Amino acid sequence: MIHLPSSTHRLQVASIALASFVVLLTGPLAGCRRRATSPEERTDSAPSRRDESPSGHAEQDTGRKLVAVPQPNLEIIAADVRKQIEDQQAKLQRLRSQASTPAGQLATAYGKLGMLYHTYRMFDAAEVCYRNAQMLAPTIYRWPHYLGFLRRTQKAPKEAIAAFEQALRLRPNAVPALTYLGQLYLETNQPQRADDLFARALAVDPAAAAALVGLGEVAMARHDYASAVDQFERALKLQPDATAIHYSLAMAYRGKGDMDRAKAHLAKRGEEIARIADPLIDRKSTRLNSSHTDISRMPSSA
Repeated sequence: MIHLPSSTHRLQVASIALASFVVLLTGPLAGCRRRATSPEERTDSAPSRRDESPSGHAEQDTGRKLVAVPQPNLEIIAADVRKQIEDQQAKLQRLRSQASTPAGQLATAYGKLGMLYHTYRMFDAAEVCYRNAQMLAPTIYRWPHYLGFLRRTQKAPKEAIAAFEQALRLRPNAVPALTYLGQLYLETNQPQRADDLFARALAVDPAAAAALVGLGEVAMARHDYASAVDQFERALKLQPDATAIHYSLAMAYRGKGDMDRAKAHLAKRGEEIARIADPLIDRKSTRLNSSHTDISRMPSSA
């Protein structure tokens, strides 16, 4: 008989790996000049007349007031990073002061400021920026996607679920959002909903290893250990470096009563979880980690 760690350890492994992924969003920045108006800013919505609310924050013709963005303490960050954030803050304020600014252009300014705040872990300010961007440009996918990712890392599953559900209304076949939402449903004890989402993700991308892991976790919840083994083995074949899958396989083989294989996989377990191929997050991480980042060049049409 071998001793296998509890499911609590399993969750701790996933949490450590997720935290490591979020750290990828940190890195130095340097400011550059603004490029020409982006496609989103040109086409997202027709120009709308804005009036200043009594609180001094602009309203769009949606009839909903924008929320005041908290002002983080910038004294504790590097000078070049502070300058880029301050430049984006100034640009946003400039656009808000112009009655002719189209809603889509204002949304992009809020969203890009939110991305900066998000990267440097100023989460409260980032959340408000994303919500304002989403309010101003409700047909743009990336703002609820970023908001869902942010709230997920903050351990706020209810808000993360709402954000990813909104993202999927805009882009129903988005594999990253389907997978994130499936994981959130698993975390909140809704395995059937999770199962449906992982299956949808795999119908679009059969090589989505994280979705296969999700199906394996659903099978484990149902005590269907044979199916769990199959899903975990397929995921591991796609991502051999995702060493956390070995722990999942150890649990599944133990459930089947195959203790030799359980012991073998337990010995190989690690902390690297199956990666979700997320172009928006990957692009954001890569660009914002570059010392030559120009936020004005970040795509605006996603």
